[in-house]
Amino acid sequence: MKVRGLVQVGRGTEAPEILHEVTMDLRPGLTALVGPNGAGKTTLLRTLAGLLPPEEGHIEVGDAAMQDRPGAIRRRVGYLPQFPGVYRRLTVQEHVWRQQAWLMGRAPEEEDVRTALRHFGLLHRAEWAAGRLSASERRWLAMAMLWARRVPVMLLDEPTAGLDLEERLALWDLLATLLHDPDGPRAILITTHLLDEVARFCTDAMMLVDGRMVYQGAVTGLAARAQGRTWYAPRGVAVADAVDVGVDLDRDCRLVVSVGERDMGAAGPLAARPPRLLDGYLVVERQWLEGRWADGRRAPRR
Repeated sequence: MKVRGLVQVGRGTEAPEILHEVTMDLRPGLTALVGPNGAGKTTLLRTLAGLLPPEEGHIEVGDAAMQDRPGAIRRRVGYLPQFPGVYRRLTVQEHVWRQQAWLMGRAPEEEDVRTALRHFGLLHRAEWAAGRLSASERRWLAMAMLWARRVPVMLLDEPTAGLDLEERLALWDLLATLLHDPDGPRAILITTHLLDEVARFCTDAMMLVDGRMVYQGAVTGLAARAQGRTWYAPRGVAVADAVDVGVDLDRDCRLVVSVGERDMGAAGPLAARPPRLLDGYLVVERQWLEGRWADGRRAPRR
């Protein structure tokens, strides 16, 4: 998927811009979309899925462009909202069957429906009314319906929200499995606030701040933005222009990230430590919002 100069505005004639000239290339694999609340992540996903018409910009999947063939884009891109709904009285298999019948214009093969449910661990629930499913099972059902469409691009909005630890791990394992399925998607973009899981399971990351794409590339590259800015600080020692990101009980000290312009290398009691993804995230966010970049350029303001 290629996106160039995407602009999206809110409702109303004088509504502010929500997305500001977003340009991105979604590569095959598992990519995390991160950023603070209100950054525009959900709006971006809904626009890429064709659910919101863009105010300006170009969206392309394969040989199809949104402005020329919006229907083709919607057939090639699948979107999973944070809280997928179900028809409570329809059975689990009827959800998959009816969606496929509507999309293909004909009834799907029974084995295709069973394969989709088996893939997501719902075959034993096939005859259940969807209203009986747990919150996590409803998410598996929504993903089964999405997978059954055989779309090359999947956009997942906070799919781990509300899941316990085992369910989250199962979801990440499932996403990795989908990428190796010949009938599965080639690219998955997932929004999440769980940066430790991003570091563990994703190869690429994109970061939105204030409606602008401020980083895209390898997950390790985002962490590297904090190189030379992460420190162990003794308890009780104030560190100017730094953010606390936890406590190291083994060392009996605080973990801090320098987000200001000061050179902390000669800051006395501080000791350097390797940067983490959270550290790089904080540095990029703070420098963008404060209009500072390491090379001296100022970030554009709204």
